[in-house]
Amino acid sequence: MADNRSRILTVLLASSALAAGSAALSQTNMMSAKGDWRGTVLDGSQAVIATNKYGEPTFIRIEEEITAPFVPAPLEGEALADDVKALCIDTQYDVAKLDAAAASWTRIDHTISAVKEKWGAYDAVVWVSPAARVQIWNGSSDALKNTRVLSRWRGGMTDTVFNPKRIMNQACNYTVMTTGFSSPDAFLARMTQHLGQEPKKVVTKEKWADGHWMIDNEDGSKTRIGWSMTSLAKPEQLLHVSVARVEK
Repeated sequence: MADNRSRILTVLLASSALAAGSAALSQTNMMSAKGDWRGTVLDGSQAVIATNKYGEPTFIRIEEEITAPFVPAPLEGEALADDVKALCIDTQYDVAKLDAAAASWTRIDHTISAVKEKWGAYDAVVWVSPAARVQIWNGSSDALKNTRVLSRWRGGMTDTVFNPKRIMNQACNYTVMTTGFSSPDAFLARMTQHLGQEPKKVVTKEKWADGHWMIDNEDGSKTRIGWSMTSLAKPEQLLHVSVARVEK
C-alpha cells in the first residue's frame, strides 16, 4: 500500500495546481515530508500518537499542549529493542504494569473533548521522556472521530481525519526522535533474539525502513510487532515501534 501511495504522491507533485485543488476539496491530503518537523504536530507537544493499520505513526491533533516538543537524542538499535520489550511487550497493554516499567518517565493523563458532544471524551495516558512517547490503546476511541491526524510514512505524510477503524487497538506504541540512527539492523538483531523468530517482512532503504513480526498467541490471535523508521539519511529520525493484538 505504501508503494501505491508513493506513486500517487509523485502524480500529485507533478501537478501543483491539481494538488492544490484536490487539497481544498478533499478531507485527505498526501504530501512529501521534506520540511522541518519542528512547529508541526510531529513535534509531539499537541498530539497523542496511535498506530495505523499499516504500522505507521498517526499523530492525533489536540488543542492543548500537553508536553514539551521532542528533543532528539542518540539511541542505539539494541537499546530501542530493549525498551520496546520492557515497555510494550512485557506490560501486555496493562497501564499499571507500564507505570511500573516506566518509573523514570513522566506520566501525563489528559482528557480530550470530542468534536461532537454525544461522542463523549477520550482519556489519554501518555508516558513521556524528552525524546520519546509511549502510549497504550485499549478501549473505545470513538471520541476522537473527525479529529485531524497526520500519519508519517516512508517519504511522505497523509493528513486526514481520525477513524477508529483505521488504528490498531489493543496496542502499545513507542515513538522516539533520534539522532544518528541510520540503519535498523541492530534493532532487528536484538528484537529477533527477544522474540525467538525472524521478522515476517523487512523493507530497508537508504531513507526509511519498515516491517513487522507476527507472533502466534495461545488463543488463536496474533501479536503484530511492527516498526516504521523515517528520515534515516537525515541528522534526525522519527522511529515508531508498535505492539498490537490482531484478530484470529
